[in-house]
Amino acid sequence: MARDYKKIYAKYQSSKADIRRRSCRNKARRISGLKVGDPREVDHKDGNPCNNAKSNLRVTSRNTNRKKDNNKWRNGGGVKRG
Repeated sequence: MARDYKKIYAKYQSSKADIRRRSCRNKARRISGLKVGDPREVDHKDGNPCNNAKSNLRVTSRNTNRKKDNNKWRNGGGVKRG
């Protein structure tokens, strides 16, 4: 069965909050100098994905970044899903 990508995008990725989060992630990658296709990720030291101060960013592997517990920030405020 083929996936309906337009429907998936409309439902899950086109809300204003999702667009803002994606914009914050892309800006962090630009600030850190990561090129398209680079498998590394940008880690936000304070856990806030929209705090793109250079002093708050570091380049890490995907595995290292995913191990980090950012739930404290997610439960405390900032950009909320919904």
